[in-house]
Amino acid sequence: MIDASAEWSDVPDDTPERLDDHEADRLGRYVLCRRLADGGMGTVYLAKAEGPGGFERAFAIKRIHPHLSRRKDLVEMFLDEARLSARIHHPNVCSTIDFGEADGTWFLAMEYLLGESFASLVRAVAEVPELLRSERWRAIVARVVADAAEGLHAAHELSDEQGAPLGVVHRDVSPQNLFVTYDGGVKVLDFGVARAEGRIHQTRSGALKGKVAYMAPEQLASRPLDRRADVFALGVCLWEALTGKRLFKRETDLETIQNVTTLEVPPPSELVPGIEPALDACVLAALARDPDARTPSARALATTLEDYLHRRAGATTRADIATLMSERFSGRKEAKREIVRTELAGAEERSGVVPVPQGRDPTASLAGPPGQRVGEATPSLMRARVGEATPSFVPAPSVPPPPAPVATTVDASPPAPSPRPRAPWLLVAGLIGVAGVGGAAAVTAVLWEDTPDPSVTVLPASPERADETPTDTPTDTTDAPPDLDLSELAVPVEAVEDVAPTPTPVATVTTDEPRGRRVRRAPDPEPPAPVDTRPGRVNVVTRGGWADVYLRGRLLGRTPRSVELPAGDHVLELRPFGQSPGREIRVHVEPGGVERVVEPVSQ
Repeated sequence: MIDASAEWSDVPDDTPERLDDHEADRLGRYVLCRRLADGGMGTVYLAKAEGPGGFERAFAIKRIHPHLSRRKDLVEMFLDEARLSARIHHPNVCSTIDFGEADGTWFLAMEYLLGESFASLVRAVAEVPELLRSERWRAIVARVVADAAEGLHAAHELSDEQGAPLGVVHRDVSPQNLFVTYDGGVKVLDFGVARAEGRIHQTRSGALKGKVAYMAPEQLASRPLDRRADVFALGVCLWEALTGKRLFKRETDLETIQNVTTLEVPPPSELVPGIEPALDACVLAALARDPDARTPSARALATTLEDYLHRRAGATTRADIATLMSERFSGRKEAKREIVRTELAGAEERSGVVPVPQGRDPTASLAGPPGQRVGEATPSLMRARVGEATPSFVPAPSVPPPPAPVATTVDASPPAPSPRPRAPWLLVAGLIGVAGVGGAAAVTAVLWEDTPDPSVTVLPASPERADETPTDTPTDTTDAPPDLDLSELAVPVEAVEDVAPTPTPVATVTTDEPRGRRVRRAPDPEPPAPVDTRPGRVNVVTRGGWADVYLRGRLLGRTPRSVELPAGDHVLELRPFGQSPGREIRVHVEPGGVERVVEPVSQ
């Protein structure tokens, strides 16, 4: 008998949660933004990978709890999941992009999916009886389960390097592990407890892996399994989605197991009138307790559901699923998208770089907004480290050219001090003497300051000039311009003080003056930086199968593989499915860094 009280209250809302204060916000090259799910073995995070060129893709990072990373059995299960999921390439299976070890724990990097679990969708529809009983909902359920069945079939068909079937069984198919994206896509998740030939970790006899409410009877009895166990689990998902009720789930695991083995399963139409006989027959065939009487494969189940959909007046597509998702989850959809946008922007700030707005000239509008001093840079046009003052690299305005040359000799001695107290001045004057001076030409540039420059050493005047008395009288004042004032050509140094806070080292400069000689000495050379000799790590993933990894003829292991190498350039050889010769892959390893190599392979 079906218990109508067993509803969907145990389905959690998977809204991304903020990290706790004690949680690390980095894992290798990934910036962890929010926590998506938490379990006894590990945690799944929304994360972003730091990369050049404004790389902005979000990832879902699954990692083992650090205190469990020394458990050999758990690490073996994690590596098995990485190897298996990296082999599966199908649009209805969540892709594994990277894996490795960082900060003392193992992790998987998967594509981040923006949507809801199938369990959340069924719960939302069950709250609207009219929608639950509608033909529209039945068609969408058939579409979702057919797509999921195709993804499972791809996993069931995996073979080893010799072409022998691996005998993959997911063992944890449930509405929680079927995911529906907001744009209508369907993905199968979590191959963490999947069974396959060649696994490192072998399940102990009698140990149950998965959720008992969706297990096939032979799985509960610890009998040999094949792909038909996953077909049974899909049948449970199909029955529950059509009726909005739980089929075998009860308060205790013991009651649930008894229902799986003894409960007479009613056709869905008994609970929801209007369901077509063809759909009833499809569900009951998938739920046959005898594996030999059950639908033989996930592909066969998908074909039956496709036949049901084709007999309807109109086709049901991904767009129809997306429309329903928008109707039922409009608020959550926008909230999750905003969280992703906000957290990725926050991760970018934590990485220490503020992006430069595109399409603007960083040297334009040097004057800046009203009140900004000449020579100051506009912060929005710079690329600076967060928390540091925005550097000013904008040059000072160019000095206007001097007046046209005239035949004269002008006194180049320092002008009288400015009325502004202790204000230094940059005096720039170009003087050319052509008439009455024998054709001599001179250009003089002197920096006058009220306070001595500590980087300048003043030497005594030369002996031969010690008795000379400088004169203040011009030797010739013929045709001197009456209104020539060199101070008009001066630019206040205080307006460009921030231009170059650290001057470029220069060779020794000597300036002869009446009272001595000033020598600017080059700064002492800085000691060389210490060489970082830490090794780095390379994570090698081959999509579409496995490959042996060699370094200079030495076998490092089979992909997916994480290897530690000295810093520098290396050439790895990948031999897909053991084939020789392989292909050479060049990698550069930074000291203490983690590099990733992802290569597609095929037989």
